[in-house]
Amino acid sequence: VVFSTDGEGCGNEVVCEFKGKVRGVCPNGWLLPDTTEFRELIDFVGDSSATKIKANEAWGVSYDDPYGFSALPAGGYDYRDEDRSINPHFDYAGDLTYFWSIVSRDHDDGYALAMDYSSRYAKLYWSYKYNARSVRCIKD
Repeated sequence: VVFSTDGEGCGNEVVCEFKGKVRGVCPNGWLLPDTTEFRELIDFVGDSSATKIKANEAWGVSYDDPYGFSALPAGGYDYRDEDRSINPHFDYAGDLTYFWSIVSRDHDDGYALAMDYSSRYAKLYWSYKYNARSVRCIKD
């Protein structure tokens, strides 16, 4: 597999667009997912998707996690608030998690797979690109 070099030099307030497969921070043989791959995961695990991919008991309740995905409620680092005012802070540990995809919504926003404490469903959610979110590498 030939990986795109579009991601080189991205991050730390440098916004880039990606085309093709992106290895990014992932080890050899692994890649960062796009929204299609996250949608396939949600469709595959079916109804109550989040309850089937959350780490057992890390969320304060017991989940089966039959697929071994073991999503942890890592929270995230938010650089800006919803009104786009600068307010850097780490928040939501124990309550939610996001996993970046390589797909942009627009210049400022990207898509992530999101799960929160109270929801039974995993969903695609937009987040500002300058916020820190978790990543989940998938086997190529």
